[in-house]
Amino acid sequence: MFRVRAVSRSVTALLLGFVACALLGAGPAIPGLAQELGPQIRVQLKAVDSTQLSSQLTAVIEDLAVQDGERFSEGDVLVTFDCALAEAQLSRARAEYSAKQEVAEVTASLYELQSRSALELSMARAEAQAAWAQVAVYQVMVGRCEIIAPFSGVAGEILVRERQFVAEGEALLDIYDDSGFELEFLAPSAWLSWLEPGYAFSVRIDETGGDYLAEVVRLGGAIDPVSQSIKVYARLNGEQGQEQGLVPGMSGVALITVPQ
Repeated sequence: MFRVRAVSRSVTALLLGFVACALLGAGPAIPGLAQELGPQIRVQLKAVDSTQLSSQLTAVIEDLAVQDGERFSEGDVLVTFDCALAEAQLSRARAEYSAKQEVAEVTASLYELQSRSALELSMARAEAQAAWAQVAVYQVMVGRCEIIAPFSGVAGEILVRERQFVAEGEALLDIYDDSGFELEFLAPSAWLSWLEPGYAFSVRIDETGGDYLAEVVRLGGAIDPVSQSIKVYARLNGEQGQEQGLVPGMSGVALITVPQ
């Protein structure tokens, strides 16, 4: 009985050793197996340029021009708010500025005729400038009634709906530029002796089954002392995203040849 248990334990230890070697990228006990498979590191695909658009004012959404997965071009209007109040306030501010400016001009003419003092002229001009500043404030508010696409790309998750009331700072939708993708993965810190920016390798994406060429662009600033790993950032070569249907969130395996 003792001998059977000892053999079972030996087999279990051997299997665990194979698993550990595969996870660490080290060669297992079977000759030639490491050279055949090569070390495989899990990678995460991310868009080089992406952002989450938020509301810059408190208002009701009047129109959403894109839905999840739809494309757009730089400069397109993505979200429109109901800004009737802000537009009315802008019109009133412009009227007040026009009146203040006219008073300032009349005061200047009377000052030349010595019918107004320098102080009165200065005050009239100051009031006109304050009225213009108020116009500028409402112009900014009205300008925020539309959210313009900062780059060409694809809409991601839509977090709101039309006719929904949103507060200033509330998240609206995610967008990303699919003309360029980068990869993130963790590599053993022992690789720092040879892994550096410019290192070329291939990556296999699970969702597409395709292989893509990539290149390391930078390394993380610190090593995780527990896992003895460092974060690596790489970028796919060329415009492979739009042509082959890649989207953020895909994952795969980096096929990296470790120098002997």
